[in-house]
Amino acid sequence: MIDNSQPQNSTTASWKVPNFYQQGRVAQQAYDVVVVDDEAPIAQVIADLLIEEGYRVGVFHDGASALLAILEHPPRLVLLDIAMPVLTGDEVLIELRRRGYDHLPIILMSAGSRLRDFLPLGATAVIPKPFDLDQILSCVSRYAGDS
Repeated sequence: MIDNSQPQNSTTASWKVPNFYQQGRVAQQAYDVVVVDDEAPIAQVIADLLIEEGYRVGVFHDGASALLAILEHPPRLVLLDIAMPVLTGDEVLIELRRRGYDHLPIILMSAGSRLRDFLPLGATAVIPKPFDLDQILSCVSRYAGDS
């Protein structure tokens, strides 16, 4: 895990939720942790682990639906894959920071080699894929607190 313990300048970008995503309510409840990964098996393994630890977990498979859910009911922490359809993880990160969610811990997950590039965008930490589930649990516990 690489974390962002040193404050860094964030890049500002503007993105508006398309009108067709603004209709209806996305999240019916508040979650402790939102897991966002377009690979359903990975998202489910992470969610199952966190549920076993007592966290309320919401799972989303694209950045746009996750963003709407987070805006409606901000969680205690977001685990966010970078490469996703509709909105990428870094676009979701930038939009949340632009909207003032500076204190929301956002942990990016990626198989890419340029993980440190996401810290200046406002990521709290980045976890390289493939990851160890203990690493996920440790990171969630550190930034979201106990369930």
